[in-house]
Amino acid sequence: MKVPFIRHDSNDPDWKAIARILFLAMDGNVDDEIQEDIIDIISTHDGRGIPNPENLTKVIGEIAHKELIQEPMYAKACWFDQLTIDASGKQNSLAVRFNTLKGLDRRPGVHVCGYVLELPEQYDNYLQFRSEFTAVLKSDMWIMDFM
Repeated sequence: MKVPFIRHDSNDPDWKAIARILFLAMDGNVDDEIQEDIIDIISTHDGRGIPNPENLTKVIGEIAHKELIQEPMYAKACWFDQLTIDASGKQNSLAVRFNTLKGLDRRPGVHVCGYVLELPEQYDNYLQFRSEFTAVLKSDMWIMDFM
């Protein structure tokens, strides 16, 4: 059994299959091998207790909260501390501003003098944002405009 986690290429059939396995586990309709796999998955994610049909929903909710909320917030806090310290060691605040650029004009920007990250507000989904933002970061062309 593979540990489910959010991936950019996960689709409906993948998540429906995971839901079906969890549903069977909550109903107690699993054999010993699958039960061992579920216990292994839960212990891998520092889950507490032995899962059973009565507590499986609560245990999965706790793990989901840790993986999707707590860990990313911790990483964000660590990164933010580093991103807001300039070369002289002085703490600066990092601001995020949204623009209304659309179509081919849509792009992220940064204002290094004022520590401002400027992002377009209109993306269809996170994958589209990530794809475009990654393309900008990987490009060999950086445009510096001075006003």
